[in-house]
Amino acid sequence: ISEGMPEAKAAGPACSQVVAAHDATSDGRLYHARSLDWDKLDYLLDYPVIFVRQPSDGIPHAYIGFPGNLSPYSGMNAEGLSVASDEADPLDNGEQSRTGRSHVQMQAMLLKSAHSLDEAKAFIQSQEHMSTEITVVADGISKQAAVFEMTAKHLGIRELANGVVYATNHFVAPETVNADKEPVAESSQLRFDRLAQLADPEG
Repeated sequence: ISEGMPEAKAAGPACSQVVAAHDATSDGRLYHARSLDWDKLDYLLDYPVIFVRQPSDGIPHAYIGFPGNLSPYSGMNAEGLSVASDEADPLDNGEQSRTGRSHVQMQAMLLKSAHSLDEAKAFIQSQEHMSTEITVVADGISKQAAVFEMTAKHLGIRELANGVVYATNHFVAPETVNADKEPVAESSQLRFDRLAQLADPEG
């Protein structure tokens, strides 16, 4: 029987997200773009599937995924909230826990229950976290968005600045910047820098 957390794995998915709104877009609307890039799994891109859920005790919502995908890596609900995740690697096993709530489970609960970014933020802040993850939540009604950088011990929140916020696969918030793997993966840093060039009004 193994004890503790498994050792850190090799580099995982290369996910990128950007949210732009207000003066950062040509029409002032909010846009949430997300790229799910899982190497060597071409069928994810070849066979996109939208899973529609209509819970009797919650908000209708959809997962945007692929065959066999039951996890809400990307989704949106009928209240105008979009939610998606980017994987992050912990600095060490001390940033993870075997108790608490998984971030995939939390995203499912957000899609089912959250009516606004404020409700999503309150829920995320109230939870006991298990692993390292980056979750982006965008509120199309209030035109607000935030990146939540999470470990079992730390939570960093980055909101729209000049109408833009973006994330790849590493932490940059002051509360979490030292909580994931060092050095930052070259791919993640390059994608982050590219988003700054493409999305920032000053880019």
